[in-house]
Amino acid sequence: MRASSPNCCELRQKAEYITDREGKDKSRNYVVYEGVFLNKDDVLAVAEKIRGSEPAYDKTVTEFHVTTHFLPDRPYKEVYGQNVTVHVVGYKAGEAKMEDGKITHNEALEVELESNDPLMKYCLFQSQEGWHVTLSYEDKAFYSNTMDYSDAQKVDYTLTGVYGAFLQGQFVTYDANDVNTLIAEVSSPSK
Repeated sequence: MRASSPNCCELRQKAEYITDREGKDKSRNYVVYEGVFLNKDDVLAVAEKIRGSEPAYDKTVTEFHVTTHFLPDRPYKEVYGQNVTVHVVGYKAGEAKMEDGKITHNEALEVELESNDPLMKYCLFQSQEGWHVTLSYEDKAFYSNTMDYSDAQKVDYTLTGVYGAFLQGQFVTYDANDVNTLIAEVSSPSK
């Protein structure tokens, strides 16, 4: 069993505060999220085998990943660049709940993550629940976090991804040296 994740809406508010904060030092590269980053062509090939070439919804994701830690207080820099096995076990296009309780729709692959490395296993065990790869959506991609995958179409595909971080500077890195600030250092409102 994985550790419980904080409420995704609370984390979004924290992220929006940081993003909108005036006077933010943009040279600091804190981790927005860590995860397993996947090859676009590999993900699209699996999606096409499952549902054909047309996405379920109009808005599509251009870079595919599995978020493991959103706004982490402690980045797992020691495992950046390691390969992670991604088992695609389900497919769902359906309802997702927004912050205000209204319903939107997202399309995602339900996944399980695996590694033989003990530290990577620990890192994954500490991560948020509901691992998935968003494919398409109506409102926002992150609403895939609220989808109920218990009725997802069962599938069986295996991909390989690389563990890394999406940084505040708007890029993905697999190099721990690129991370120079912890989220805790920039997330507290000034008094």
